[in-house]
Amino acid sequence: MLSALFSFGNESTCSLLSAMLRCFPCLETLYIKGSIEPTPHIGFWEQQAPFDFFGHHLKSVTVFQFLGMDAEVEFVKFLSSTVRSLKG
Repeated sequence: MLSALFSFGNESTCSLLSAMLRCFPCLETLYIKGSIEPTPHIGFWEQQAPFDFFGHHLKSVTVFQFLGMDAEVEFVKFLSSTVRSLKG
């Protein structure tokens, strides 16, 4: 299980989250509590290469305080295109 608090609108914290996810290839549960800055960084997750090793183990993702902002939706789309093992 990994729990993280980060800003969806900050490229530095998105880079940190990306690096953290790559360090846990067998991660099964992910909890994210995000915040959005007034001028969110858009496009970060679209530029990331898929985590091929990551998608086989992750079963559960919970995003707290999801507001549907573009940067948040981009992250969720990245996960849904990368992770094949999520349970419905």
